[in-house]
Amino acid sequence: MDHTQLLGAEKYGSAVFWQPVDDWTGLKGRVIEVHEQGQIIDRGAVDSVTADGLILWLAFDGALPRRLVEKLPGRYVRVLP
Repeated sequence: MDHTQLLGAEKYGSAVFWQPVDDWTGLKGRVIEVHEQGQIIDRGAVDSVTADGLILWLAFDGALPRRLVEKLPGRYVRVLP
């Protein structure tokens, strides 16, 4: 898959830039990265999203069944292929 097919990705020459997803309501079932202050702080498949899109739950394998992620200033989501 060409990385320009990422949700919100744009290609300029050979570089690919992505835009954060503003509306989290449609992310259920998608695999995402959560970024904060330029760092990846979490990654996983979106298990559920609140109707207002302010909170989502990431599904995990292992001891933790899922983790809550709150939409806060400075926190961004990137959809992975």
